[in-house]
Amino acid sequence: MVTGRLEAAEARRHCAQAATALTQRMTRTTDPYALRELAEGVLVVTGRLETPAAGRHCVQAAAALTQAMNETTHPFLLYELAEGLAAVAGRLEGQEAAQFCARAAGSLTRAMSKTANPSSLLQFAWALSVVAGRVEGQDAVRHCGQAVDILSKAMKETTDPSGLRELAWGLWVVSGRLEGQDAARHCAQAADALRQAMSKTTNPSSLHDLAWGLSAVATRLEPKRAARHCAMAAGTLTQAMSETTTPFHPTST
Repeated sequence: MVTGRLEAAEARRHCAQAATALTQRMTRTTDPYALRELAEGVLVVTGRLETPAAGRHCVQAAAALTQAMNETTHPFLLYELAEGLAAVAGRLEGQEAAQFCARAAGSLTRAMSKTANPSSLLQFAWALSVVAGRVEGQDAVRHCGQAVDILSKAMKETTDPSGLRELAWGLWVVSGRLEGQDAARHCAQAADALRQAMSKTTNPSSLHDLAWGLSAVATRLEPKRAARHCAMAAGTLTQAMSETTTPFHPTST
């Protein structure tokens, strides 16, 4: 970075000008990809500024990102914005960062409540996990608890193996913010659903999806309970293997 060759005061002056230009640009666009890239730029140049000045610019960036999050329900765009917000929140005071990220978490849980699409719910869960790390304890638990309820409900309403896998992974992502017993309870219900679905199919692709979903939620269970679920799943898989001569080579996990 060229400012590394300048005197400290001159470097700060140039970086302050750059930060101003970047944050002004953020107020003039609603493109989530552009906002994330601009936020990353703000993060870079504010690293050369004194804390109060860096904080002022990052507040403006955080405000633009949270506003954009409130105006879209597209899962991939929300993830991009959440990544940008989490980055600039690192330059804010703890309570200030928590306020912006709590607003973002609210946007995400509202978006989750309006869809039953497993792929979208998984993407929302990842985005929520990004901002929840900056939210104060009980607020983080509340938002993630709402997400867990939505994911658990969706799992009860689908029998599609691929969808169950995505929902299980979403549940694993956000349940880490809950109290151990609450996380275990929800993940135990998910494990039951996945194992039951495994017992009703011999399709290799379906079994692959369900097994990956089970492997995720099993990590949130007590060891003995996790072992029991996985042992029963292993029995189902070995039985299916003994009854087929068709090889299956999964392309992704």
